[in-house]
Amino acid sequence: MSDEGFEIEVGQAVRRHIGRRRSPLADRNRAVTAYDSPGDDPIPVFVSEQVMRAIERHSASDKDHETGGVLLGGFYRNDEGSFVEVTDIVEAENAAGTDISLTFTHETWEYIHEQVARRGGEAQIVGWYHSHPGLGVFMSKQDEFIHSSFFADPWHIAIVHDPIYSNWGCFKWADGKLYRAGGFYVVAEKRRARQLRDYIRTQLANRQAASRSGAGTVGLPDATRAGQPILWAAIAALLVIELALGWAMLSRLPKGNPAPREDHYAAASRLLGVCDLSGAEAELKRELTLHPDNADAARDFRALARALIQPGVANPTFDRQNLVLSIDDELVRSQRPPGSPAGTIKPSVPTQDSRTAPVNADLAGSDPVVTALADYERAAPTRSGRIARARAVHTAAKARWSRETVKWLESEELRQIAYGKLAKPMEYSGRYKTLPTAKKKVVDAIVGEAK
Repeated sequence: MSDEGFEIEVGQAVRRHIGRRRSPLADRNRAVTAYDSPGDDPIPVFVSEQVMRAIERHSASDKDHETGGVLLGGFYRNDEGSFVEVTDIVEAENAAGTDISLTFTHETWEYIHEQVARRGGEAQIVGWYHSHPGLGVFMSKQDEFIHSSFFADPWHIAIVHDPIYSNWGCFKWADGKLYRAGGFYVVAEKRRARQLRDYIRTQLANRQAASRSGAGTVGLPDATRAGQPILWAAIAALLVIELALGWAMLSRLPKGNPAPREDHYAAASRLLGVCDLSGAEAELKRELTLHPDNADAARDFRALARALIQPGVANPTFDRQNLVLSIDDELVRSQRPPGSPAGTIKPSVPTQDSRTAPVNADLAGSDPVVTALADYERAAPTRSGRIARARAVHTAAKARWSRETVKWLESEELRQIAYGKLAKPMEYSGRYKTLPTAKKKVVDAIVGEAK
């Protein structure tokens, strides 16, 4: 949605007197539970449990389009400081929601102001909420435009809910900029204290991993914080492995022929095609942050989101294996000696740099076919699992790329035999002979490409 197409007309702003009220934390008649870590927030936000449930219902009512509305409540002060309290919502009737944007029309604002007037009392608009189904919790450029143009008071907030990944975020003003708060408090009547704790515990338990939560700081439940030292150690180890692998892959690219720069959507499409789901998800998020009007990227992101919420689909190990094999295939094709006779290989001579490079010798092999075969042999034990996952992804995603991914993985054994026929002909000749004629033709075609 471009700024030129935006259709909000708020009308005359209404400034209300800032009242004095005791914080819900000091009210013995109310139960308060934290969502994430709002403790250090200088102006904390308190959201009614009923409001949180209402937003959740509204978001879940249409998981293919963004939904939203305004938040009602008040901005209060006391001797301890200031706080924002959200006590009610008005759903945005007639809002134009797409899969990546939400537009409040003139009719929407007329309805909102009518509802605020009917409810009377001290309630005033303290912000707005909207859903990001499958996109994660963040404020896009369009969201920031809406907030800065129509919710510009210092206490105005934005609540974002992702009904696919079960995640929440609260965004606020600070020094003229929007930032994601560490969390917020949820409030209910004292008699509902146990139900409130169970509700928030369930919300945190159902939330997907932070790697799929969009931009911003995501708080962790207490049980997760206890294991943070181990978690960070594991993350550090994975980063070292990824850096080494990335260096090795780059060192194997042809000299003097750097990979062309590509946009995030093109990179995502390539990664989807080889079932590197975590890599594709990251690239799609970057693309939609920069170009939220990219309908193709949004469509693929939603299809991927449908797949990733299925049990067992998220598997970074499978992602890395698929990516390595796909790079192997590209390197074999890119280093094919032009005009070579069928079935021949022209090994490249390792340079001094490659001989002394501090990487695993298997990853830095000079012969792309030999190296590819070694990678395929190492990945063979997980082949059936990776194929089964790709089929599950296609069942959930029902996308063109997911269908092509299944085909690519199902032909993996034939590619291994093709590389084996070139690199280890004595060892793989028997496997080649047992293939039916149709599959032999596939292997012969691959060998022809790799000669």
